[in-house]
Amino acid sequence: MKKMLALFMFLVLVWSVGTIGFAEEDLIITDFEKHPNCLGGQVGVYGAGSPNWSNTEEPYSWYYTPEVKNYKKENVVSGKQSFRLVNGNSPDSDVGWASFGLDLGPILDASVVPIKVEPLDVSGYKYLVFWAKTELGGEKLLVNFRDARSITYMPQFQYKVKKPLTVKWQRITVPLKDVYNVDFKSLVHTGLAFGEDASNEMGAIIYIDDFAFSNN
Repeated sequence: MKKMLALFMFLVLVWSVGTIGFAEEDLIITDFEKHPNCLGGQVGVYGAGSPNWSNTEEPYSWYYTPEVKNYKKENVVSGKQSFRLVNGNSPDSDVGWASFGLDLGPILDASVVPIKVEPLDVSGYKYLVFWAKTELGGEKLLVNFRDARSITYMPQFQYKVKKPLTVKWQRITVPLKDVYNVDFKSLVHTGLAFGEDASNEMGAIIYIDDFAFSNN
């Protein structure tokens, strides 16, 4: 009985910090434990969110690893790494917009714009899910989608996450039925807008982890 109670308490603790992980049937995009992502696609940060490699003493957008200054395990959902988004500490901080991107397949042709990547059929899934938290609370996110028909890097659809983020990890669920003008049989890209275009202040810091397509 004591062993059963201990196991139950352990599972409650694991769920509370968001480290249960993925379901077997989920299609994992990235857990940020390796590069490129789990689908062989590139990960990038652009605009006012792009990394400032000339000053890594200040928070910057990129993989959040144990080697990062002032690393805290509480900023990771599972494994040892997450991804940190910083709006504004960038050479391009004056552009106003900031975006994070996940290609959903390897590069097929890098000589064209937008870069051509292998498309992914996610039409059998109901949701895009991921985890997010912030350092101050109140920040907002827009979720971007592009399919193989896109002729620019502009998203074909932006889904507004309904509630502001908090200082605690939240599982964000995007119902794909609420995403329009996108062909889910040939999806090439998803990502986040987190700059002024998402109504966030300069210096806003957001942590994200564990992206997947899911039916739960």
